[in-house]
Amino acid sequence: MRAGYLYLETHKAYPGLVRWAVSNNLPHPEVAEDDKVSIRYIARFYDVSAALMHAHELLRWRLVDLESHLYRSDQMAAIAGIEADGLSHDCVYLHPDLVGTDAGERLQQLIMQRKCRRVRVERRWQMVGKLALGLLLIGLIGLL
Repeated sequence: MRAGYLYLETHKAYPGLVRWAVSNNLPHPEVAEDDKVSIRYIARFYDVSAALMHAHELLRWRLVDLESHLYRSDQMAAIAGIEADGLSHDCVYLHPDLVGTDAGERLQQLIMQRKCRRVRVERRWQMVGKLALGLLLIGLIGLL
């Protein structure tokens, strides 16, 4: 378990694709802009390997290239997914294009939708667990 930075990149030559990358040191978004690669989001995680695994889990059905962690996804959806995930992290950087009034509101709305969906799924699994425990207790009482 090591702390690090998970960041989202887009490339001008590949519209509609995003790339998750990991770094031990804080990446510099200004430097990346010169190479047609734009860093859109940076977050610091206490377990960066788990963060990358969760990012892959969120976008696994949109995978284009596993080696380079390249996915066919909207950048807002990818960011909202990782922000709404349960891992503790600190959002360090968000690209200025994503902070504007419309974009910022849309991102916050996506994050809230993902959080609500995650809570609903967790509640369903808790109900399944309670039902299974109840059936087990009924079975045990029947044996006595």
